[in-house]
Amino acid sequence: ADGFILVTPEYHGSMSGCLKNWFDFLYDELAGKFAGVLAVTGGGGGDMSITAVKTSFNWCHGFTLPYHAAARGADFAADGSLGNPGVRDRIRRVAHDVVRYAPLIRATFEAARALGRGVESGVAGTH
Repeated sequence: ADGFILVTPEYHGSMSGCLKNWFDFLYDELAGKFAGVLAVTGGGGGDMSITAVKTSFNWCHGFTLPYHAAARGADFAADGSLGNPGVRDRIRRVAHDVVRYAPLIRATFEAARALGRGVESGVAGTH
């Protein structure tokens, strides 16, 4: 995949252990890829888990959308659907931007990688 939408619950101010494990095993595969980040939180804004996910993705030499979305328990209706229209709108915007930008970023990264291992290839030359 050229792009990802990563979703995590906020656990003690960070991402889930499962997602962290995913980063540990897929480091090489994430270089030059693009991601949008979403979180579900017990009451806060999800900022800590979103920051943790973005930081981990960036450390894998991937790129993240600066925009994100988080949902709290109060944002869900009794039937489990997402009842908050503002959060739904943000999620849709994240999804549209990942679809829009992921192929462009991947193509640019691959073109830089094709330049070889010299500094002119930037970080892509290290992969």
